[in-house]
Amino acid sequence: MTRDELLTRLLRLLPAQFDVVLFRLAIPPAYLVGSEAPQAMRATEVIRYLEQQNQLERLAQIITDITTAETAAGRGQTAAVGLGSTDAWPQESLRLDRERVRDDEVVECQCELAIRTPAFLDVAGGELAAEVQALTRSLRSSAAIELGLMVNKPPRRVRGLLQWQEYNRECNNVIRKSEFEIGDGGFLAFRWARFTDLKNRREAMLEVLPFLNGVIAPLWLHRLAIESVVSRAGGSLPERIALRLSCHATPAPLLLLDNICATQPPGLFAMPESTPDWTVSHEQKWERSSRGIAIRILGKGLVNFTVSASFPGTGPTTSFVKIDEAVLDRIGGVDL
Repeated sequence: MTRDELLTRLLRLLPAQFDVVLFRLAIPPAYLVGSEAPQAMRATEVIRYLEQQNQLERLAQIITDITTAETAAGRGQTAAVGLGSTDAWPQESLRLDRERVRDDEVVECQCELAIRTPAFLDVAGGELAAEVQALTRSLRSSAAIELGLMVNKPPRRVRGLLQWQEYNRECNNVIRKSEFEIGDGGFLAFRWARFTDLKNRREAMLEVLPFLNGVIAPLWLHRLAIESVVSRAGGSLPERIALRLSCHATPAPLLLLDNICATQPPGLFAMPESTPDWTVSHEQKWERSSRGIAIRILGKGLVNFTVSASFPGTGPTTSFVKIDEAVLDRIGGVDL
């Protein structure tokens, strides 16, 4: 497909479809004009950038995937995009930016949970956001309450997604940031991070309870919101659900402080220094409970850690304690 043909196909896309194309391409924002610019101008810049990266074929495939899914949905069919597809997720985890983070705050610890339905789901981002807003008003867990405070503020549009951000300086040189995104087709993502300096490195550690809640609360909200929207529209629930869980730390290693689920006195869970960044994915059939998928994605993520009584290299290590039904029951606050 030539560049002229690609431009023509981009200009024929609906604005929501065009935003999905940009989301899947994950082009750095610095290379594109803002979302307020005409679609023709944005499409031209997309083609110029991908031409330099020798990725025009990838653009053609993404456009084909999106238009095929829309056509199949119109026939009452399902056009599945498998998790194994290179275009199923953005190529890299979408990390929080360093805006309002000082230059000396070089130690960072970031996590991201992204949720999607692999097959086309006719649910607009605005519909899903409205359901999430309603649900968060009745939640008890700290993570869910935090999400509720975020999504009940006006969102901004970024890459075709509704986005909310929260910024808080907890103490001197310790910054906490979080970000929540909702998009068309059942997409939802939650990111949380801490930034600090080398003197406060312990403050940048992950703690087990917030880490578990950062996965469980968005997953619970996503399931109930999708079920509510689909039920009201008289449609069918998605056949499958896909999750991606990512962690990033610099400098390595990333430390995780256990404060809820260890079978021994609280200790430090140290990520091996060779893997300060990791991403795990999981896809399965849609279920009316989120407990099973929460246990599976958390289990895949936490095997990236080993447990130690103190910092790495100062004591014996064992495997991370298993996340199971008993651990979920101890967390409480959300009925998965």
